[in-house]
Amino acid sequence: MTSQFFINQYASTPEKGFGGRFFYIAKDLQEKGYDVTLVASANHHLLRKRPVFSGLWHTEVYDGLKVLWLKTLPYSKANSPIRVLNWFLFACYMPFLFFLKQRPDVVHYSSPSPVGFIGAWAYSKLVKAKTCFDVRDVWPETLVAIGGIRSNHPFIRLLFFIEKFCCSKADYVTSNLANFDIRLEELGLPTNKFTWVPNGISLEDIEYSYANSSIELPNECIGKFVVGYTGTFGEANALMQMLRVAKEMRHSDDIVFLLVGHGKERAELETYCVTNSLSNVIFHDAVAKKDIYKVQALVDILCVGAKPSELYKYGVAPNKMYEYIYSGVPIIYYINTPNYHPVRDSGAGLEISSTSIDEFRTAIIELKQLSVCDKDTMAKKAKLYVKNNHVYSSISSSLLKACGIHDHI
Repeated sequence: MTSQFFINQYASTPEKGFGGRFFYIAKDLQEKGYDVTLVASANHHLLRKRPVFSGLWHTEVYDGLKVLWLKTLPYSKANSPIRVLNWFLFACYMPFLFFLKQRPDVVHYSSPSPVGFIGAWAYSKLVKAKTCFDVRDVWPETLVAIGGIRSNHPFIRLLFFIEKFCCSKADYVTSNLANFDIRLEELGLPTNKFTWVPNGISLEDIEYSYANSSIELPNECIGKFVVGYTGTFGEANALMQMLRVAKEMRHSDDIVFLLVGHGKERAELETYCVTNSLSNVIFHDAVAKKDIYKVQALVDILCVGAKPSELYKYGVAPNKMYEYIYSGVPIIYYINTPNYHPVRDSGAGLEISSTSIDEFRTAIIELKQLSVCDKDTMAKKAKLYVKNNHVYSSISSSLLKACGIHDHI
């Protein structure tokens, strides 16, 4: 029986945050009988409820899964300098996990920040374990391409060095980005240690939400055709493109645009709507994870997009992508991703250019005109695609296989 450590500074349990990739993989392996520990920071901006304890670390058991919380410095905003300081503090904790006397066979470390892997790698040497570097975002390339930080900035140059260290020293490299092997080639590293391990969904959580959530769409949506978005209001999500389409369609009285979530771009988006007198756009605060699946299933179209970027040659992996597909609601996907076409492959909707308002508007009209029979066919095909490819029970097995471990189940 193998033992696995899953280390992600921004992980959480559904009770305290959002669950997430490593939580659901670890939980599935624990349910299969593996000895699994999830390691996370007790202070980060994605937590809704922060664990309270004395001392530097605390172990709790959440629904059978061991979760080790490491105390870092508190902060609230994603762009806080304390967040960066915590990257290094979290890394410094890693070697001291040796004193827990647990001896994992594989230490899995998840980005986006690659800094903590240095500590995880040192810990793996102490316990004679293999290491797996799981890349969820191409840092620091993302900070340069989207964050606007110059590539020759000393801190960015340090992160580039750390990125190459992580990818070269790890025994295995996995990513939810389908084409991350391109990045390894750019770094001058072999690609044979790389395996694509996509994001997934928890069918149990989603079906529970469908059956038990009492949430309803805002009153302004009643009797309307609802074009929806759920998630972060960030510049990278290209929500302004969605609002420009709303402006073009403001005279279509039966169509409204619903944006559910939070983020630093919300004020700018709301100002745009006020300036342009867009009464067909509705903003709704973020809702709990147990309710968001129900919201996704109640709208008529779901949208996911991003501004054009060279980054997307590596692929993209929005956390909500497979939730959207499983909802059975037609999707408009406006991200330019060569060699990666999840919506087209699943038959769940339409893929359009990330920059064309005309294509966006036409896609809304086309999906609005689908017959009930066509929508049902689309939904069945989409759900089957997710069940066959993106549930955590199969994803966790793929991860073990990538690390040379035979799944005993």
